[in-house]
Amino acid sequence: MKQRNRFFLILAVLVGITTSTVYSQSNWQKKILKYRPDQEWCISLNGGIATSVNSGWSIGGNITKNLSCIWSLRAEGYINFIESDDYSIGKCAFVGVGPNFSLVNSIAGYKKERIYDLYLSSCLGFALDNRNDLIGHIGLYGNFGLGLEIKMTRHLEVSIEDKLFVLSSLEWNKEFFNNFSVGVTYKINPSRK
Repeated sequence: MKQRNRFFLILAVLVGITTSTVYSQSNWQKKILKYRPDQEWCISLNGGIATSVNSGWSIGGNITKNLSCIWSLRAEGYINFIESDDYSIGKCAFVGVGPNFSLVNSIAGYKKERIYDLYLSSCLGFALDNRNDLIGHIGLYGNFGLGLEIKMTRHLEVSIEDKLFVLSSLEWNKEFFNNFSVGVTYKINPSRK
C-alpha cells in the first residue's frame, strides 16, 4: 500500500512540474527551452537492488538523447530478479521508452559549470519472461522515479536513481516494486556551450 501511495505521489509531482513549466513562460524559461545542448547522446550502465516484500537485484542500461537542457528521451533495458508474496516475478526483462525532466535546470536555469543534476524519470514498456507467475510470457510496466547525476569529467557522470515500478499482466494483475540503482554514464557528444 505504501508503494502504491508513493507511485501516485511521484506521478502527481511529475504532472505538476510539467504543467507549471508549460504554462509559466518567464524570460529565463524561454531561454532554457530554446537552448539545445548539441543534441547530446548518452549511454549508461547501472546495477542495483530491487525490493518488494523481498529483495533482489537488477542490472541494466539506457541510451538517452538530450532534447534540451530540461527534457531528454530515454530508451532503457533492465533485468530484475525479485519475488513477492503474491507472485514470483523471477528474472524478468524490461524494455521501454520515456522522458526525463531536469528539476535543477527548470528551476535555476542551465549553467555549464554546474556539476550535478536532479531529475524526474519515467518510462513505459514491455516486460518479458517465459517463467513469470504474474505476466506469463509478456506484460506491461511503467516506472516513475528521481535521479541524481554528478559530473566527473566532460564525458563521464555517476548517476543514482530510485524508481517505483508497476508490473502488470495483460489481464491487469499488478505488482509494485522499488528499484534503487547506481550507474556510470558516458556522454558521446557533450555540449561545449
